[in-house]
Amino acid sequence: MAKRGQGTRGWFYSFKLHLISNDQDDIILVMVTTTNIGDGKLMLDMTNNLLESLY
Repeated sequence: MAKRGQGTRGWFYSFKLHLISNDQDDIILVMVTTTNIGDGKLMLDMTNNLLESLY
C-alpha cells in the first residue's frame, strides 16, 4: 500500500496512520492511507458517521 518516494536521505516507502479514539482510550476508527492523500477530506469522511461530539 505504501508508495515509493524520494527524500533528502534517499528512497523510502511511507504511509499515514489515522486514529480516532474516545476519552477512555478506546479505538473508534483506524485508517491507513498513502502519503499523497489529503487529510482534510479524509477527516470529514472518517467523522461523518460518528454520533459523539468531536473536539
